[in-house]
Formats: sequence, C-alpha cells, structure tokens
Amino acid sequence: MNAFLPECYDPVLCCYDISRFDASVVIDIMRTHPMVVIGGILQEHPFYVPPEEMLKELHERKAERMAG
Repeated sequence: MNAFLPECYDPVLCCYDISRFDASVVIDIMRTHPMVVIGGILQEHPFYVPPEEMLKELHERKAERMAG
C-alpha cells in the first residue's frame, strides 16, 4: 500500500483492532505507516520505517529466534 497510496488523492485510514494483537505487533504495524493518528491528531510518524526495511528486520528477528 505504501507504494500505491502516494498516487491516490483520497485519504486512506488503516484501522486495527488493537485488542487482537499484542503491543509489539501493534508497534511494528505502526512503524510501517508514515502518518499516524494519535490522540485524534494526524501527524508524521517519527519512527516510520519503509516496508522493505521492516520486512528485512522481521526476517532477521526470525533467523535469530531459529538460531537461538
């Protein structure tokens, strides 16, 4: 979506039921969003990580768990 949405002129809001995920998953999800709504305010996400980098990080984490 990050590659497609810059070409889209309509606002798009991703919504997640945070009761279905633990905190670490929610944080990882949020990190892939360049803009976030926190406390009802839309703002640039200071900890944004491009999806390609996030996928690389997730693969590295999995490799570490498998090796450990």
